[in-house]
Amino acid sequence: MLESIWVQTFMAALFYAVPLVLAALGETIYQKSGQINLGLEGIMVAGSFGALQVMAAGGNPWLAMLAGMGLGLVMGL
Repeated sequence: MLESIWVQTFMAALFYAVPLVLAALGETIYQKSGQINLGLEGIMVAGSFGALQVMAAGGNPWLAMLAGMGLGLVMGL
């Protein structure tokens, strides 16, 4: 019983850490160009908020994904 709690906790930590790990990897590659982007978390939040709004309005997950990517791109510029 106790072991399953630890396994579930570890799996939940991995599940929630994946977006942050991907953002950190992208920032590491971005820093190779000599620039620093301090707004990665804000860009991720804006993209996810935009995708949520499009999904709530239209219900199309592909369109919501494109909207989130587009808003992230705009915020990154």
